[in-house]
Amino acid sequence: MSKQSRILTIFMVMSFALVLVGISQLQAAEKVTCPVSGKEIEKSEAAGSFEYKGETYYFCCAGCQDKFKADPTKYVKDSGPIGLEVS
Repeated sequence: MSKQSRILTIFMVMSFALVLVGISQLQAAEKVTCPVSGKEIEKSEAAGSFEYKGETYYFCCAGCQDKFKADPTKYVKDSGPIGLEVS
């Protein structure tokens, strides 16, 4: 392998690694709203999640998750689900 090929390979590997780091940081900063308490939390710090009718809901604490599981219709509005990503 020539010196230029090695340099190009190293450059491409480093670029790929930087892209992966950037993507993971973006995902970690995603905000969601707990459908029970209404608190905005980071998705990565959610105490739990639960899928209901094809949507994933995230919770600020285990107590909120338990309340939601017991009666999801109480926390899901007809106008659309809450507890999803906040833009």
